[in-house]
Amino acid sequence: GKASRKPDPDKYEHAHDFCDVLVVGSGPAGIAAALKAAEHKLDVILVEQDSELGGSELNESAAKVEQNVLALKKAGVKILKRTTAFGLYDHGVVGLLERVTDHQSLPSENDPRQRFWMVRSKHIILATGAIERPIAFGNNDRPGVMSASAAHTYLNRFAILPGKSIVVCTNNDSAYLSAIELSKAGAQVKLIDARSKIKDSLSGEALQNGVSLQMNSAPLKVNGSRSVKSLEIAIAKDNKWQKGNTEYCDLVIVSGGWSPVVHLLSHRGIRPIWNEQNACFVPNKYKESISVAGSASGIWNKDNCIASGIAAGLKAAESLGIKTKSYSFPEVGGWSNPIRPIYEVKIPHYKTKSFVDFQHDVTSEDVRLAHREGFESVEHLKRYTTLGMANDQGKMGN
Repeated sequence: GKASRKPDPDKYEHAHDFCDVLVVGSGPAGIAAALKAAEHKLDVILVEQDSELGGSELNESAAKVEQNVLALKKAGVKILKRTTAFGLYDHGVVGLLERVTDHQSLPSENDPRQRFWMVRSKHIILATGAIERPIAFGNNDRPGVMSASAAHTYLNRFAILPGKSIVVCTNNDSAYLSAIELSKAGAQVKLIDARSKIKDSLSGEALQNGVSLQMNSAPLKVNGSRSVKSLEIAIAKDNKWQKGNTEYCDLVIVSGGWSPVVHLLSHRGIRPIWNEQNACFVPNKYKESISVAGSASGIWNKDNCIASGIAAGLKAAESLGIKTKSYSFPEVGGWSNPIRPIYEVKIPHYKTKSFVDFQHDVTSEDVRLAHREGFESVEHLKRYTTLGMANDQGKMGN
């Protein structure tokens, strides 16, 4: 058509830069790493794809974020916001895409729409965080079903209470904080946990803050078409799910665990390894001038994330010939109770549509059909079902 042959009205730039240390991600770990590297007189670039620095800290303390930004500027760290690191290449070369005016309603005529950066760094620190996994259950694509971290962001970053009567479904400790803060904000919250037992300190805190608890339970099916009306709950008995009670609610939030964002490491041929205890892939050992910090390495506790960021900054300085004090990276994990791995909640002969890829409408039944048809390899499964071919490229569904 004629429209496709019209000239692009926007401008684009191609830029090069050099630095001692490039930090990808500005959460607590990334900021700690950047500050520690800058303390040792290193030239540091901090890259953040969001419009604001802070990562998970944006959902907790705006004052702390502001304090960190001032500290970074004072230390001379170059900050690139709205910038995505899309590739790691040989010899510390990193490809970045900066969205310069995409967010402006009336951009300047002289500014480019996007800027393509080719940065050559002596040491790379990946503090890319982790992605919260969904759980496949009946009608889990309905408006009013969201991740626990999304509800937390609505509440604390944007001051929006996303529901009044909320059911929180989880198999790990992280969703308890979201449930407690939603309850404090005025919502009626019920938390259903797939595990049979957790420590009294965690359950006691939830109960003290008005959250009701139901153990050995998981989401089975959402009722409602354009919004959530109620949630049917499955109860675990003899390692099998059985239909249980129904909870009337207007919001269902889900946390099926966390997957560290290790995609950039994979660009260097570093295959992640499965961590049984935390039910996720974590970075494998590597010899390149790269460090991984925070939840990108499978560390969940915030203090340990910051400690890992400090260790990454010291490692970067040491790799460049600067003497530092001794350091060690915290161990993977950090929850007080073990996760119970759950990917789908299903009862035999109970017909529901359970979505795995929400953009391409791939269901768990589509995955089973692919297996029956002989498409058992994950590469063939992907092409048969289009699982992971949407915008997120499988970061949630796969």
